[in-house]
Amino acid sequence: MPLTRQQKEKIVKELKENLEKQKIIIFTGIEGLKASKLFDLRRKLKANNCLLKVVKKTLLEIALKER
Repeated sequence: MPLTRQQKEKIVKELKENLEKQKIIIFTGIEGLKASKLFDLRRKLKANNCLLKVVKKTLLEIALKER
């Protein structure tokens, strides 16, 4: 089910807020990564007060342009 415009706007708003707070941002591809490895990565990042966010490229581009 596709996201509504309101849902997309909310995601972009949250992305902009998160981008402004971060000291460093790392972009990576997670294709081929097994779910168990992804859960381990999320757990380790959370333990170090880090955030892992999976978003559509187009929504990220909008957030970066509006920043």
